[in-house]
Amino acid sequence: MQSDIEKISLPEPDFLENLNSQQKEAVTNIDGPLLVLSGAGTGKTRVLTTRLANIIFNKKAKISEILSVTFTNKAALEMKQRVEKILKFPIEGMFIGTFHSIGVRILRKHAELLGLKSDFTILDKEDQLRLIKQVMSSMNLDTKNYIPKNFLYMIDQMKNLGFFPNEISNHEFDIKSNGKLSEIYSFYQERLKNFNSVDFGDLILLPLNLMRKNKEILEFYSNKFKYILVDEYQDTNFIQSKWLNLLSEKNKNICCVGDDDQSIYSWRGAEIKNFLEFDQIYENTKVIRLEQNYRSTQNILSVASELISHNQNRV
Repeated sequence: MQSDIEKISLPEPDFLENLNSQQKEAVTNIDGPLLVLSGAGTGKTRVLTTRLANIIFNKKAKISEILSVTFTNKAALEMKQRVEKILKFPIEGMFIGTFHSIGVRILRKHAELLGLKSDFTILDKEDQLRLIKQVMSSMNLDTKNYIPKNFLYMIDQMKNLGFFPNEISNHEFDIKSNGKLSEIYSFYQERLKNFNSVDFGDLILLPLNLMRKNKEILEFYSNKFKYILVDEYQDTNFIQSKWLNLLSEKNKNICCVGDDDQSIYSWRGAEIKNFLEFDQIYENTKVIRLEQNYRSTQNILSVASELISHNQNRV
């Protein structure tokens, strides 16, 4: 039976002609772990979309065997449209989207294994806060002494670190709350399940835990995703990095693009060390730097380079 690629008449690869030498290197080095350092205005999106097109063109994987992770749904849609423009045919079936949207797809497929139904709801911040208040009320906790928003923040941070309620007794958050955090977190998760609901932290925590505990599911997705591409890698947090590491463990074909000088989301759990230690996590990593800027004037680039040169935590 023919694959979805073999059925398509592919164009000649003239899409490589408009790339500079660094961009072309990033696009054509398809196999193995690759870290692309791409500052603002250096053609990062062009590299990602052309790399995707090149993988498909060279029949390295079916469209459905590529995982492409972005940080916004808008960026995912733009990438999909640009790849389709390059290849001149639709690429339906690709797993392309944010960590959370991909997590939803996986959870909907395997919800019953987690005690959920496939039509589970995803709580927004207001609903989460309302649920936390209900939990604290049932525990007879004074919300003046135990502030619901603070506990919601701490639970989110625990999920970013991959911790379930029974795993945080030694964490400073639980110690400072005299053990109340683990209690509230535990009741909160019970209520979520009772309401057939999840929060945004669960959309990554639960799929990761599912794969860790179920070898068949891990094997399925490890085989499925032959190539993984990640945008804005400097903004990934601990659990996102662990999830990528798990999924790419078999095929080793992971390409992460980003700029260590633009890591600004530490307040929501982003770990710059994911970027700095990439070549330690993935053996035989190739590093490519996109250094030609297409957006800013030389004066702006000179000032920016002088300022950022004082940053010690960078590749």
